[in-house]
Amino acid sequence: MIDNYAAMKDVAKYVTGKGCKKIAYITADISMSPSRERYDGFVDGLKEVGIDFDKKLHYPGTFSVETGQIGAMTLLQRNPGIDCIVCGNDLMAIGAVSICQKLGKKIPEDIKVMGFDDIYISKYLNPEITTVRQDAYEMGKQAALMLIRHIEQKEPLTDIVLPYEIMERSTV
Repeated sequence: MIDNYAAMKDVAKYVTGKGCKKIAYITADISMSPSRERYDGFVDGLKEVGIDFDKKLHYPGTFSVETGQIGAMTLLQRNPGIDCIVCGNDLMAIGAVSICQKLGKKIPEDIKVMGFDDIYISKYLNPEITTVRQDAYEMGKQAALMLIRHIEQKEPLTDIVLPYEIMERSTV
């Protein structure tokens, strides 16, 4: 796994460093992990740069394109001054980008959109999604190696925290 809390804290600092002040957040159910850690990191990251997160700018749903679309439409209708939408994953970001474009907003000039996961398609969209990269291949590899060691050598299963990075592309 990665440190979801720290990653979203860094995202909050990253988007505010790009000039964003009225930031919306679209995520899955925050009563469950990793959504809770990401949400807490985001809110705490904003607090560290002097911004209190307005809970009216939060839209919960599922990790899906549709949640990104519905969330972006709902939030932008209620709060047209939003200058950034941070999404709990790249599918949501894809949905948010599509709605922003349908509403005639230029990305990243009028509104910025941030994803999370760095799924394969993110770098091939237009615009390319700025996102947090977590190496799914490496996660799978480490999990498989740990399981093999557990079966063969009775080593205990543990948490391994892998690095992440912000992949700066065209949406921020």
